[in-house]
Amino acid sequence: MKQQLNPPANWNDFEDLCHKLWRSIWGDPNTQKHGRRGQAQHGVDIYGKPSYASGYHGVQCKEKDRQLAKELKIEEIETESSKAQLFTPKLESFIIATTAARDTKIQEKCRMLSSENKFGFPISVWSWDDISDEIQYRPEIFEATYKDGVDVYNNIELHLSPLDSGDKLMAFMTRPCVKEFMSESTMLYLSCLILEFYDNAFIHGNASEVKIQLLEGHILSISDNGKSFDPFKELQNKGRGGHFTILEFKELCGDDCQVSYCYKNGLNVTILNFKNDFLKKEIRPLEIEFPCSSDCINTRREAKVSAIQDIQRIKKSGRKIKLLLKSYGPISGSMEYLNSLLTTVGNRIESASIPNGSEYQYEELLKSYNIPYTVR
Repeated sequence: MKQQLNPPANWNDFEDLCHKLWRSIWGDPNTQKHGRRGQAQHGVDIYGKPSYASGYHGVQCKEKDRQLAKELKIEEIETESSKAQLFTPKLESFIIATTAARDTKIQEKCRMLSSENKFGFPISVWSWDDISDEIQYRPEIFEATYKDGVDVYNNIELHLSPLDSGDKLMAFMTRPCVKEFMSESTMLYLSCLILEFYDNAFIHGNASEVKIQLLEGHILSISDNGKSFDPFKELQNKGRGGHFTILEFKELCGDDCQVSYCYKNGLNVTILNFKNDFLKKEIRPLEIEFPCSSDCINTRREAKVSAIQDIQRIKKSGRKIKLLLKSYGPISGSMEYLNSLLTTVGNRIESASIPNGSEYQYEELLKSYNIPYTVR
């Protein structure tokens, strides 16, 4: 049973705790505190590069005296987000962690600012309620910080509302009690699949809650209280994104997963029952070819458009990438394409294959992102 933990007594201890927590969530041992008090920090106290992301994420720590019922103010959200725009390199996501209680008005404001893309990155707030819950799923943090606490909470489930951001799902997927049952590549792939279900439940189904459970280490249950919606039947006809998601799932999982759906007592329930060893296997990379034919790319502009399309496909998939560069078309187009991919989703590219004689063109760029390549 979870307990309500007391927040740290001062700001420094709270920052230390947040540093440990997001280093664990992000899976980035190089997660760092940004500068020190008195220095210009551009609204960021902690930064790192999550294993599931392509760029840097930042956290601002806001201590609020709960005994005095101090609250996080909407003006503070905008002020700190504005400062975070100056952080270099540009943030991919910005989190405000606070010892204040959960506040729906603050959550709504963050969701609105994120949907408007006012600051160039999504913004979310983790209240002390959220932080306290997450700490109790992470033994190394919980036991070091609350030595007299009860046992770590191991009920593997997550409840999400329309006001929650995707990073809550990623925190769930990186909990030790979840990670022990799946490989990193499977975790990344399933995260993207669940996000597709999550978005559809709230956007198309008008749900007020989505519940995710990992049962017996190999059964994934996704339920919501929205309108009747069978994702494996409906998403195939819901635009390119949903169609690609379902086709890819069937291609990757095939007979290794039994899928069932029902709508009962006002709940959509989708069950993915994987074979016992499937989740621990590595998901094979997604192979991307560029260009895909000899006449499709003639200008840098066309190469840029092709890169944008492939980036959207890569982000939707959640898989690592094997990149096959061909020798068709002008070199400037290939370089434009490669540079666009590397700056956006470079950490997802597992390897590259380049044509013989092109090493001098691609070598420096690929090496700068530590991407191994072969020459064919």
